[in-house]
Amino acid sequence: MEQHVVLHSHKVLEENSAQLESLRVEDCSASRPEDKEGILKKIGSASEIEEFNRRLQQLLLGSEGLFAGWKDAQALLLDVGAIAARAKTSFNASQSAIFEEDLVEI
Repeated sequence: MEQHVVLHSHKVLEENSAQLESLRVEDCSASRPEDKEGILKKIGSASEIEEFNRRLQQLLLGSEGLFAGWKDAQALLLDVGAIAARAKTSFNASQSAIFEEDLVEI
């Protein structure tokens, strides 16, 4: 099933990345304690819970996880911004040089 994540900003992801990286199903909460126990029982033994946590991390933060494309897009936009800034600086410098050539001393 295809999933999409919408974030307010890159800052939100950065502010919450530590929580995402340390997310563990056994630390979850439920409205009823027996619900949490039931979820953990369905997952299985301690080693199966660890595997669940590993797969959860891959799902969220892995190279093809829910946040992977967003992080890649953010990095791309930062690169585009840097290129645009350099192009603007170069353009301004060339315009200044052209303007100086057009000056006539009187």
